[in-house]
Amino acid sequence: MTDKQEDTKLTAADSQAVVAVQTQAVGLIAELTTAFPGTEIASDDDLTRASEALTRITKATDEWEQMRVSIVTPANHFVRHINGLWKRMIDPVKLEEGRIRNMMSGYRAREQQRRQAEYAASLKQAEEAITDIFPGGSPIPETVAPIPQDSLKHVTTANGSVGFTTVWKWVVEDADKIPREYWMLNETMITKVVKAGMRSIPGLRVYSEQVPSVRRA
Repeated sequence: MTDKQEDTKLTAADSQAVVAVQTQAVGLIAELTTAFPGTEIASDDDLTRASEALTRITKATDEWEQMRVSIVTPANHFVRHINGLWKRMIDPVKLEEGRIRNMMSGYRAREQQRRQAEYAASLKQAEEAITDIFPGGSPIPETVAPIPQDSLKHVTTANGSVGFTTVWKWVVEDADKIPREYWMLNETMITKVVKAGMRSIPGLRVYSEQVPSVRRA
């Protein structure tokens, strides 16, 4: 999709605003790259000029953000309305879908258990029969009969087909035994407690650095 095609979805006033912001941003970038061609601040004078540039950037981006919000807010309200409407309509259907899936999975699990139990019982009966016939041990080499295959693999309907796929899942049984590579740091909590004043956390190095902070006029 081209910029021209995207612009056709905006009002004339909004399109003009977008063009104005684009022009201002390109011009500002050109000024900044000319004023600061290097990658380091070499003097206090340079630091002062950089501070002026930083406040100018902040002011410009604030104005552009306000303009963006004014353009997208009506569309966002409409999107939230449609999403909420769809959710209220579809969620009950999804609940029924989950209920039916659980019923089908439960049936499959019970059928597998039944087939395995029947298989074990048939093996036991065969072993007992061989023992009765050959008390001293069977002269026939032991063979393992295959477990009966699923009688139901796929169901075909007018709308499609349904099959069963093996999905491996997990549940925590003993958190203390889980290898450390499967754990993840809670970065949000760490950042929160460091900002609150925590300066010593086992295994972490808490440090400070000076970063520019802009106060809007």
